[in-house]
Amino acid sequence: MTQRRFEGMFTSNRKLTEYITFILLGSLVIVLVAALIGRGAVKWIELLFALLALILVLFLLARLYLNYSSLEVVREKRVILVDLRSFRSKIRQVESDLSKISHHRDQIYKETESQTKARQSIHDALITQLDTRRDGIRASERSELDSALAALQAEYYQTGMISASVKDAQIPGVGPKLKERLNLFGISNAIDVSAAKVETISGFGEAKVASVLDWKRSVEYKLEQSKPLKISDAQEDQIRSKYRALIEATDREEGEAFDQLSQDLENIRTESKRRHEVNDRKETEAQALLQELTNNKDKLEEALSEFRDITFRSYLRQSYPSFGNRLSPNVIGLVIPIVFVGGFCLQSAAAASALNDIIIGSIPTATPTPTITPTITLTPTHTPTLTPTATNTATITDTPTITLTPTITLTPTITATPTITSTTTPGIPAGVMMSCIPTGTLRQNAEIVGIVDGDTISVDVDGAIYRLRLIGIDTPEYGQPFGYEASIHMAELAKGKQAILVKDVSETDQYNRLLRYVIIDSVFLNYQMVRDGFAYADTYPPDVACSEVFVNAQRAARSGKVGLWVPTPTPWPTSAYVPPAQSGNCDPSYPTVCIAPPPPDLDCKDIPFRRFKVIGSDPHNFDGDHDGIGCES
Repeated sequence: MTQRRFEGMFTSNRKLTEYITFILLGSLVIVLVAALIGRGAVKWIELLFALLALILVLFLLARLYLNYSSLEVVREKRVILVDLRSFRSKIRQVESDLSKISHHRDQIYKETESQTKARQSIHDALITQLDTRRDGIRASERSELDSALAALQAEYYQTGMISASVKDAQIPGVGPKLKERLNLFGISNAIDVSAAKVETISGFGEAKVASVLDWKRSVEYKLEQSKPLKISDAQEDQIRSKYRALIEATDREEGEAFDQLSQDLENIRTESKRRHEVNDRKETEAQALLQELTNNKDKLEEALSEFRDITFRSYLRQSYPSFGNRLSPNVIGLVIPIVFVGGFCLQSAAAASALNDIIIGSIPTATPTPTITPTITLTPTHTPTLTPTATNTATITDTPTITLTPTITLTPTITATPTITSTTTPGIPAGVMMSCIPTGTLRQNAEIVGIVDGDTISVDVDGAIYRLRLIGIDTPEYGQPFGYEASIHMAELAKGKQAILVKDVSETDQYNRLLRYVIIDSVFLNYQMVRDGFAYADTYPPDVACSEVFVNAQRAARSGKVGLWVPTPTPWPTSAYVPPAQSGNCDPSYPTVCIAPPPPDLDCKDIPFRRFKVIGSDPHNFDGDHDGIGCES
């Protein structure tokens, strides 16, 4: 690299410097002598020569600086410096813009996640409300069916008791005459019989009263044994049709809610994608501008390095007098600065001292004392020494410290983003249900080595075992209805098979389980569990790429009544009814049969009843699966 140097002759500068140097030395000698004499007009001579020396020094520096500034090479360097400062300022601004763009990207992610959660929360509240309404409709249906059956049984009992005639009955100990007497007292059938009425009739002692009451109880028992256990099919169809229409309306409302959820989530994703595209475009433009500015800055710094020797200090050195080549350049380079700086300081001190003496001497006093002079000469020798701080102006040469700014070249770290292009990962089979799977995220080959439950598996990735939670679905846990079936179905689909794992946004969940979409051959496992009715579609932002596909799969499973969406009918009890009058204390949790409350604790093998209705607390735990039917097998 060629270094630029000062061109031209320095003869005039050196001559001027040499003359002023001699003048400065002579003036210094005169000032020192005048300072030693220190009286009268000599002080004026000292002040004049000191000021003359200072003026000459300042004149020399100004003249040399003007000559230096007029040089073409100096003007070229200044242009480069101005341009360099401008580029560095622009680079700082662009870097600030890039930081704002990055912050805006994070803000978009946060706002999208917040909006998704808020919309999902509204949807979940609506679904809970619809489920509550559906449960209420089913409860009302059961209540109306029970009420209809109770009314039918009551009518059957009433009719049977009225048709049981005392006259035609065979009552031990009660002959026709006593029957006639009963008829006279208004007791003509079983419904009219009561202990209070019979006891008031003459001829009916305790035995005959008991016989009449036993006859009535036998009629009641026969009616209980033969009472209808089911309403007519027509009446049942009428009641069920009414509530079926309400259930279907609720299902339609739920379907519309899922459609609206899908639409709203899609709108949120579309808006987020649009904002990201705008932000990414700004980032790309800013990075291109930053690269262009950095290249221009580097070129200017390279060009500026050629002017390393073009400084005012270097110009001063070349302007030092040669003294007829009687002294070596090194000696001259050492002596001249000492003479000029030392002389400037001493002349300044002398000028200040002389001026001080003249001012004090001009003040009239009544009794001037000779002690004034020595006290004044003390202070000027100290206070002028503070003025050398003016030499700090040379710190303007520190401006090259702005070259520290090349640390901005660290910005190429933004090129770390291409790490997402891991093209060595396996491909995914084409399919409508798989079109939602992200294409620019991490993909891994894995073997499914274990089944934890319906939505969690164990996988072997490159020899390391991980727990993996399937994105976007949720299945019942062990101990909950259909939890065991969901786990079995997961094992049938996945255990021991090779799979492709695809990341959405999050790496792991709060339990440090991998979050992935799982593809086995042509089977999208997350989707298949929902479509087969063994899992619910559930949205966990920000991993929502396939949420709409899963919602559609759940709607199809519900419509097809598969898996956990199979309706559970409430069968009519087939066991014989045991009257409380014969069995004593009956627990209200089993309204259609008579079973005593604990103790002791009974099991299904201890009782003769099967498939009977269970409500309330179920103290014997006959309804293990909590479907309202006890001892089903």
